[in-house]
Amino acid sequence: MSEESGCIEGGGILQDLSNLPVVVPEKKPVSRKKVIGWCIAGVLTVVCITVGILVWMVFQDDHADTKPQEASLAIAGPGVAAAMTGKAQEITIQDVNGFLTWLLENKQPAETPEQVYIEQITLAFRGDGRIEAYVPVRYSGMRVAVFSAVKLWFQETTSEVCVRVEEIYLGRLPVKPEWVLKLAEEQFPSGIRRDGDMLYLDAEIFAIPLEDLDSELKLTGLSVGEDCMMIRTTGLIDAAGDYLKNKLSSIFGHDLDPYIDGFGESLKEFFSGTWQDDRSS
Repeated sequence: MSEESGCIEGGGILQDLSNLPVVVPEKKPVSRKKVIGWCIAGVLTVVCITVGILVWMVFQDDHADTKPQEASLAIAGPGVAAAMTGKAQEITIQDVNGFLTWLLENKQPAETPEQVYIEQITLAFRGDGRIEAYVPVRYSGMRVAVFSAVKLWFQETTSEVCVRVEEIYLGRLPVKPEWVLKLAEEQFPSGIRRDGDMLYLDAEIFAIPLEDLDSELKLTGLSVGEDCMMIRTTGLIDAAGDYLKNKLSSIFGHDLDPYIDGFGESLKEFFSGTWQDDRSS
């Protein structure tokens, strides 16, 4: 009887509990201001994360171990041959990089916080007629590695080296070439102009000094192959011919000009044969 009484009593308690009314808490509507606030906070969080990632990418340098070529005027060798023979001569990428280092060391202004300072310019053949350029720069205490792929050629009508920038990265971040060039345009030195994704560099920038002769070679041609570069120059025989013309014409008039021109061409032919013989031996 006691067990049955306990079951009955327990069942009665459960029955009483089941009869209790269920109270559902009233849901308070979320205010519109809170929803808008949460949305804004979410958007700002995403923006901050995105900006942080982009900034991190900009300041990365995957080519930091690239050392600049030692400053050199070795390019003067084939440059003199081109000037003497009147024919294009092949130059190595090491000659080009050494000359670019020489230009930076001797022509670039001293570093200031207001000016972009170029640490080095190192070129490499890409193998498809394009050139890869690694150019780390400093500005206002910040350092950014600029990496680009470009095409180069010489425009004889304006005596300019033409550079089409096809790809450009700030660190690891790919950006539109035209946007970067427009941003940097105010920092360009004299002799460089921009048009869209094109740069035009005055050939005078690349004049090759011949210190022993107190003269310089002027670039008159440039072409890039898959793994080679050819240049044309002037400045030796042509300059000597102009000098003779100016001096002799003041005495004898211009009657001797054809003979001086003929003598200059004969010298070019002579040196052309000599240079080819030296290279083949």
